[in-house]
Amino acid sequence: HYKSPTFAGGLQFRAAAAAGEATDGATNTDAQDGLFDRMSASVTYSADMFTVAAAFDKDVEVNGNKQDTDLVRLTGNVKVGPAKLGALVQFGADDSTAGTEVETTGFALSAKVKVTDRGTVKAQYAASTLETTTGATSTDKDLSQFSIGYDHKMADKVKLYGYVSVTDDDALQAG
Repeated sequence: HYKSPTFAGGLQFRAAAAAGEATDGATNTDAQDGLFDRMSASVTYSADMFTVAAAFDKDVEVNGNKQDTDLVRLTGNVKVGPAKLGALVQFGADDSTAGTEVETTGFALSAKVKVTDRGTVKAQYAASTLETTTGATSTDKDLSQFSIGYDHKMADKVKLYGYVSVTDDDALQAG
C-alpha cells in the first residue's frame, strides 16, 4: 500500500496491489497467480470547502466472494454554511463466471446539517441497478433507499442517534 504525501494544496494519491494465489475455481477463466491480480488506486483533492475523489479497483472481492469485479467510483462533498452535501457514483463490472456478465451502476446523495451546537440532522438517498446478462437473456434489478436521522451529542464520547429508512427493492416486489 502506498500513500503519497499531500501536495499542490491538497492533492493525494493512494495505490495498493495484491498478488494472486491461484485460480478461483471452475467458474473463473482467469488464473489469479500474478503480482498485480488485484489493484486499487485513488486520487483525492481536499480544500477548505470541498473534497473530490476518484478511485478504481481491479478484481476485488465482493462480500467475501472471490470475483473479477472492477469498480470505478467518483465522490465529492462540499460545505455550505452549517450543511455538508455529498455525492457518490459507482460503476462496476464482473465477468468471472463464464458466459455471464454483471454490470452495476449506483449513486448516493447525502446531506447533514448542524441544527444546534449538539444536534445534526442527516439524510441520504441511494439507488443502484444490477444488470445480469447470460447469453441473450438480460435481467435488471433496481434498489433504492432513503434514510433520515438525527445525532445528538450527549458528551465528548457519548452520542445518541436514531434514523429511519425506506427501501424499494423491485426483486422483493416481484416475488
